[in-house]
Amino acid sequence: MEKISYPKEVQSFFNEIILKIRDSLDPDFILIAGSFGKESWLYSGQELISDFELVFVCKKRWSLNKKKLLLKELNKEYPYEISLKGYLIDNIENKIISNYAVKNPGYISLDFFDTFYDTKYIYARNNKTLDIDCSGDEIPVWEAWRLYVNRMGDLLEMDYNEKNNIQKFEYYWLKIFESTADSYLIINKRYYKNILNRYKIFNKELIENDVILDDKCKSSINYIKMALFARYKHDLGYFRCELSIIERKEIINSWMNYFEKKLSEKEQIPVKNDKSFYINYLNNNRLQKKYLGFKYIYNITLSNGIRLLHNPNLLNYPFKFYNNSNSWRHIILLSISSAFSEKSLSNSNFPQAKYILSKIISEKEIITLTEKKFINTILNYWKILR
Repeated sequence: MEKISYPKEVQSFFNEIILKIRDSLDPDFILIAGSFGKESWLYSGQELISDFELVFVCKKRWSLNKKKLLLKELNKEYPYEISLKGYLIDNIENKIISNYAVKNPGYISLDFFDTFYDTKYIYARNNKTLDIDCSGDEIPVWEAWRLYVNRMGDLLEMDYNEKNNIQKFEYYWLKIFESTADSYLIINKRYYKNILNRYKIFNKELIENDVILDDKCKSSINYIKMALFARYKHDLGYFRCELSIIERKEIINSWMNYFEKKLSEKEQIPVKNDKSFYINYLNNNRLQKKYLGFKYIYNITLSNGIRLLHNPNLLNYPFKFYNNSNSWRHIILLSISSAFSEKSLSNSNFPQAKYILSKIISEKEIITLTEKKFINTILNYWKILR
């Protein structure tokens, strides 16, 4: 197993965390995903700003109560943001990406690839390794689009959060510029997990010959490379974007137009009566069924039901829990993307985002919301449903 040279404080944290997870859940493997798995963790000065995405793998089902209790204790004990996810060995070796599924959905998610390709172990029972054969070519275009929408959600949250600081502001903008490269590489079957590979591959020569990209996208190459380089050097200080907020958002929307075109082309989303991408997507039941992590006859109903089961407080809000003709996950992603676009165009009435959100929230409720409350409503549901 390849060893990565982590900072001393990080390695010390891993040494402690291994014992706690092992004693509580008795896993066969403990992995590190996210930025530490991709060797792209980030500091701002002396402060570590990357979170820890921990993954454990077991032969048998684990206790959900023990996992929840352990995660709560870890986040209370350590000054880091920590997530903890579990997989069954048989599932991941068969590339089953959801713990609620029994077979491969026909694709792998970006999260699955980043976790199990070139796996980064911090613990392995008897020094064994997992046998998982996965390729970046198996990541669909939809995953590239989803990644970008979620980064838009981060920026929307930052716009309406009064407690932001300069560090968080630049960090979120670095993340979306980095994700621009990631999404583009996924679509063009050039994506690599390792940050150095991504930095080398995403270059001017790669995008210059892409006839679909507009000049605004191509002009952003230096800022995208800057974000990747900062990741490679583990230092937020290397990301120095001199663009105004308006210019930044224009670039992001230009790239999103590209990702929408590629998704429409790949998934053959029918264009009807010159309607927007959002409306054509919303009306595409086939696409919504395809990307839920599992294959069942009633997978939209099942996906929505799982989210309701884990978040029963949804019933306390004007939420249309009975609407199972659409995937709540897809609706909220479309709402985020549409709201970001309309906000960038100074359309604070958000007609399109409100129309999309009305599929799962009472229209009467939406009408009463101020601009800030409307965005906060979208963001609250986004955190639950995405």
